[in-house]
Amino acid sequence: SSNCNPRGPSVCRQKAMFGSLVLALCLSFATASCPFMAGKVGRGLPNPHKRRPTSATPVARRLSLGFSVAAVKAEIEGILSSDQADFGHYGGFLMRLAWHCAGTYRTSDGRGGCDGARIRFDPENSWGDNAGLNEMLELLKPIKTRHGAALSWGDLIVLAGSTAIESMGGPKIGFCGGRVDDVDGSESLPLEDSAPGMNHLIYVD
Repeated sequence: SSNCNPRGPSVCRQKAMFGSLVLALCLSFATASCPFMAGKVGRGLPNPHKRRPTSATPVARRLSLGFSVAAVKAEIEGILSSDQADFGHYGGFLMRLAWHCAGTYRTSDGRGGCDGARIRFDPENSWGDNAGLNEMLELLKPIKTRHGAALSWGDLIVLAGSTAIESMGGPKIGFCGGRVDDVDGSESLPLEDSAPGMNHLIYVD
């Protein structure tokens, strides 16, 4: 169900704030190391494209962003409030999209994460936990279309999540850009959808 909780918006706000703090923490880790741009090295580690184990060739990284972060954030802020959204705001859904896109990352082999934006494709797109997120991808699509190839889906999804957090009273989050979109979801085939009774904690180093 798209409803946060039958007890009303106050409970939703509490859950959204807790979720925003968790997501903000994870996005802050990414910003601290910011490894996506060519030549950028986070915490002494190689750029993450070198840890994509099944890629035939390294992913070509950008030397600079081809879009204005402030301008894209302003566009995202412009679509957050809507009579069509639960309690008039899409913030919670965009946070969920960013969390589910980034939360697949695992340190054991570098698979997953929102670099590649494979949540747009199967298998991730068909996972039960991701039900309803296509609606948020459609919501962001006009922004992606306006900016074209300069703005990757991966960067847009993460920036939408952090912008939503800030708009709902959460902390300001620095942005780490430079993600490169994949053309299909094949890199996610070795990943698994969540199942009841399993430990899905992800340890971030």
